[in-house]
Formats: sequence, structure tokens, C-alpha cells
Amino acid sequence: MGAGDPLIVGVSTRALVESAVNAGWEIPSLDYFGDRDQKELVANYSLAKDFGLPLSGKGLFEAVKRLKPGSLYYVAGLDNHPQLVARLAREMTIFGNSPETLVKSKDWRFLRSICEKSKITCPKTLLPGEILNYPSGEWLTKPAYGGGGRAVRPWQGGPLQKGEVAQALVKGRPASCAVLADGSDSVVLGITEQLIGRQVFGVGMFRWCGNIHPLALPSDLNESLWEQVEEMAQILTRNLGLKGAFGLDLVITSHRQGIRAFLIEINPRPTASMELLEAQLGLNIFSLHQKASDGRLCPPEVTKPRGFVGKAVVFAGKDLVMPSTRAWKAKGRKDIPFGREKVKAQAPICTVFADAPTRDECFGELCNQAGRLRQEIADEIRY
Repeated sequence: MGAGDPLIVGVSTRALVESAVNAGWEIPSLDYFGDRDQKELVANYSLAKDFGLPLSGKGLFEAVKRLKPGSLYYVAGLDNHPQLVARLAREMTIFGNSPETLVKSKDWRFLRSICEKSKITCPKTLLPGEILNYPSGEWLTKPAYGGGGRAVRPWQGGPLQKGEVAQALVKGRPASCAVLADGSDSVVLGITEQLIGRQVFGVGMFRWCGNIHPLALPSDLNESLWEQVEEMAQILTRNLGLKGAFGLDLVITSHRQGIRAFLIEINPRPTASMELLEAQLGLNIFSLHQKASDGRLCPPEVTKPRGFVGKAVVFAGKDLVMPSTRAWKAKGRKDIPFGREKVKAQAPICTVFADAPTRDECFGELCNQAGRLRQEIADEIRY
């Protein structure tokens, strides 16, 4: 790429790159993996393979500085480092949320106050210095700046470390809400089921590993849920100044009085679930994100989805060396490693996709595809 070109950057950029290509943009990208299918689309740079840098905010920042783009679109990774985004913003145009908004989106003291004032439902959340030695019920602790369920663990009380929060465990259905906003107004694009801690895909208890769209609910509960998340998205947009495409992680509970959406966290950038909406609803997330980031909210015409579409990231059960992967694209797989590439245990191998008339059939096909993949590469997971 040349100095001054736009750049898409994050831990894994393939989905937004595909969206940009579909919109007629061939934008270079920088991510950690540098997978085969992404390099077939655009000039893609890998932190590890091309720069010898670690997967970290500082690693992404250093590589961006070397590439010298004129504008930047970020996905998961840089959103956890608002101070680095602020430094980059002095030298280039940033499409997405401002550093100030990134800080607010992870500040649970601020978010807790907004939720209390506006009646948004969220779990009881504690910050460092707010100690419950013997908390009632089940609690989890997690990094305030994190994602994907990494470093989430049960908490039995005691001091919290700097950068940690503790949340009461809400038992329900994990979901992800895709939102488009211009800093003042918002539009909910869709709600997906989150696949969390599914051993069949090789992850532990709280790790994210995929999504299914739409979230399967009876029609009366679905209408009530949409009303709740639309109001939630609007309140958060106006209080945080959220722009572009972003996600809300939710847990959905059902009770006699109806349905309730608990806000678990905000993902202030395009999320992994959005490519399912793009495929099923005919949206272009890149174009919508670009315009909304620039203050132009263009609500798309969203049709009612037919059937269900899903994706699952398959993680390695043991250390592997990849066989030839040339035929994987024809099998509908994405985020494809190169042949002879080493994949460590618990690292992602690739992403599989499915579509089916029902939610259960869609999930079943994702499981079948994961099984066929493991059989091909002689992988195994220990339950």
C-alpha cells in the first residue's frame, strides 16, 4: 500500500474487508493472522508474519505507524486502546468512535449511572475498591477492556485488580445486537444469538465462538425485545456519542411478565456477528459504517429474514500443522490459514458457516462442519 491510503485494522479484519470489497472498495488491511482468503482479496499485512510483532494494541499501533495510512477503519483490537487511537487520530482520519467515546463505553462507573437513570437493565457491577467479601449468588470478573469472553472467570469476592470489574451472573440467552448510529440517533440492524462456551467448537466456559441470526423467539416476545433494545441503543448513543456500526452484548431472560434484555457490555466498533446480517438481509456494513461515522445515518430497508444463518470459529484441540487448504474456500470456510502453517492448541483454525430453515438445524450443521474439519486435519478435542 502507499502512504496516505486507507487501512482496515484489528485482530481479524477479513469480514469488514469483504464488506468493503462488496461495496467496490479495495482497502488494504492489517491484522494478526494474515489468512489465505483475505490476501486473495486485498493487500493484507500480518502483525506476526510481516512485522514480527505480537498481538497487542502496541503491536497494531506500531504496524499502523509503519504503513502510514491516511485514514483508518478499526475493528476489534484497537477499541481497547483509546489512548493509541487518540495518537493515531492526530495523523489520520479515523472512521468509527472517538477516543473519548471508547473510554466511556468501557467505563462501568459511567455506564452504571446511565443505566440507573434511564432504567436500562444491567447486572450488578462492582469496580475496584467496591468489595463484597461474600457476594450472594454467582459472580464473574472480567477485564473492563476486553472482548470475546477472554479472561472471564468466576469470582467469589475479595479485592478486584486494576482494570477489572465484577458482574453478577445473569442466566439467560447470550445475544448480540447490531446497531448503526450517528452520535445522536440509532437504528438497530438485527439481533443474533451468541454461541458461548461451546465445547464442540473447542472453547471453554465463557469464550465467544460464533453467532446465529436471527435470535429465535416467539413473535410476541421478539417484538417486546426489539422495543427494549431500540430504546437501549438510542439512550446509549446519545449519552456516549456512539457513531458507526457497533454492538451491544446482551443476556436475554424470560419470565412471567415477558422478556428482558440485560446490557453486558458495549463493543464500540463493527462486530463479528454483522457479516451474518449482511449475508441474509442484503446490507453492506462497510458503507453503512463509513457514512454513519461521518454523521450520515442511512437507515437501510431491513426485510424479515427467512430461515437462519450461522457462523462458528473452530478452535484447535491440540497443536497442529495445516495440510493443504486450497480447497477450503470451495467448502464455504473463511479465515483460512495457509498450508503448513502452525496452529497452536486453543487458537482459531478457521470459520465455518451454515444456513437452514430452523435454528436447531443451523446449529447442527455448524457442528457437523466443525466435525468434518477436525476429521480432515486429524484434530481432536477432549471433553
